[in-house]
Amino acid sequence: MIMRVARILFSLAAIAGSAAVASAQGNPTGTISGHVSDPDGLAVPGAAVTVASPVLQGLRTATTSSNGDYIIPFLPAGDYEVTFELQGFRTVKRTIGVKMAETQPLNITFALAAVAESVTVAGQSPDVVLSSTVASNFRKEQLELLPVGRALNDAVLLAPGVSGTGPSGNIMMAGALSFESQYLINGVVVNENLRGQALNLFIEDAVQETKVSTGAISAEYGRFGGGVVNMITKSGGNSFSGSLRTTFNNDAWRSLTPFPTDQTVNKIAPVYEGTLGGPIKRDRIWFFGAGRFTKPETSQTLSVTGINYATSTDERRYEGKVTYALNTGNNARFGYTKRTTSVANNRFGTIMDLASLYDNSTDQHLYTANYTSVVSNTFFLEGQYSRKISATMDTGSRFTDLVKGTPISDRQRLVGTANPVFNSPTFCAVCGGGWLEHRDNWDWFGKASYFLSTQKLGSHNFVAGFDNFKEWRKNDNWQSGSQYNIAATSTIIDGSTIYPVFRNDNTTFINWLPILQQSVGNDIRTYSAYLNDAWRYSSRLSFNLGARFDLNRSKDQSGTAVVRDSQWSPRVGLTWDPGGDGKWSTSAGFARYVSGISTALVDAGSAGGRQASIGSSPTAGTIARRGPRPIFRASAPGSAAM
Repeated sequence: MIMRVARILFSLAAIAGSAAVASAQGNPTGTISGHVSDPDGLAVPGAAVTVASPVLQGLRTATTSSNGDYIIPFLPAGDYEVTFELQGFRTVKRTIGVKMAETQPLNITFALAAVAESVTVAGQSPDVVLSSTVASNFRKEQLELLPVGRALNDAVLLAPGVSGTGPSGNIMMAGALSFESQYLINGVVVNENLRGQALNLFIEDAVQETKVSTGAISAEYGRFGGGVVNMITKSGGNSFSGSLRTTFNNDAWRSLTPFPTDQTVNKIAPVYEGTLGGPIKRDRIWFFGAGRFTKPETSQTLSVTGINYATSTDERRYEGKVTYALNTGNNARFGYTKRTTSVANNRFGTIMDLASLYDNSTDQHLYTANYTSVVSNTFFLEGQYSRKISATMDTGSRFTDLVKGTPISDRQRLVGTANPVFNSPTFCAVCGGGWLEHRDNWDWFGKASYFLSTQKLGSHNFVAGFDNFKEWRKNDNWQSGSQYNIAATSTIIDGSTIYPVFRNDNTTFINWLPILQQSVGNDIRTYSAYLNDAWRYSSRLSFNLGARFDLNRSKDQSGTAVVRDSQWSPRVGLTWDPGGDGKWSTSAGFARYVSGISTALVDAGSAGGRQASIGSSPTAGTIARRGPRPIFRASAPGSAAM
């Protein structure tokens, strides 16, 4: 179901700077834009504006329009030196910080140059961006000074409007449900398909900056109802640089619970991280690579029986990136990230014995290709293709016989909201073609930007784009190795041995769980078009006006079309600077967000890959269900009728 959220956001800030707009869907870069005037306050046309930075390949230049306006897009996040030059005026240099997915305003006033005099006026411009978007930016260097973790979620939780109070501690943003926010790493959507949380497809030492947006977000972003998180990693440079880090962990360093059988594994488990970046050809081709390797072991204690066991996770992460500048106005970026995890003694839900453990593994991949082009001083193009693959293998029981392949639950005990299970793992690793679950996506988009400078109505940065996004999940959800499970009346526990209690008084149930139709994979498509205008009316007043249209066409895992819907998303923001000097400003915004449809809802009525359920008890007869509708009803104990 497509959900719409409307919010009005109002904030006051005592902050230096002037109006800016959050943008840059895809590989998030920043923009410098502003106005150049002479000592009398008149517009200065034809001035040369040049930007240089260690994070930029070569130099980028622009020329001010007849109204004194300029714009320089596609700038990687970092610190820049901006030079303004025009014959008859003193050269002006400013140092300014550019944040990803933000437009940094930079206005200057030329001073007249004396005859035969060459003077440079240098200064540090404020590194604060004022925008109607409610957002927080965190550089890696800032986070390492704080007593917080180094994962993506640790940075996200520092932002206002964010809490870790969703189901199982999942992150919620701006009051939306935990699965309604969007996470991007280098412009690739990394949401886990079912629960909507971010996958750990990054290496901590490779992270450059993280941005969390929770309100008044540009029309370039869609398929969310809460917030948008952007993380970017390093890209190399004209000089070689790298890092090596080892972090030591030991399960024995944690405190024990009061539970009598609680134990730890006394074994050092290092986390090795390494990064290296540099030039293949200076100012033309850069590379960056990173790796992370760890294999921790931890001790677990089963809550019902008190049985202790050790589990280990062999995790390996890799990242590679190439940035290629064809010329000063055309750039291509290619990136690949891989993460593999192999877990020994994994489990699902609450279990009571070691027979319910299993080993499984997950392979995850990110691919991205991005291209940007500066066609002229006023016209710009960008396109991107990205793909995420997440495949989980070998989950569940290795046995298909009734004795070792049938999970048994204890109906008398309740741990949280579930009955604990023993005798065999949930799911089946060897049924059908073996357990293989895909939770993937791919996305491609193209957009064009046009900068319009007018004499009476200020400057406009128009962005128009199209986005085609597909989310895909495929798995045959075998619930047990034998295709049966038993809900026992109760259990008798004798040390590590568990005896089930089966009764014929309608308190014991036997369930047959066959899959009658194999999955063909669902297909959740969202086609989007958007138009956004970042309008600088004057030095005191600016607007961000946009609209987005999302069209959804989705099929469930049986191949049945289940969703056909569409919705508009208006976005409006304004910023007012009473003095025109950036000391005080007021911003307000209104936005409607259209969430992407949940894969759980798409598959809610699907028979593809989902088990049928035929349950019986000695006195209650038989009932069968396939999806949400009953197809058999009991007519007498032990018999069934259509």
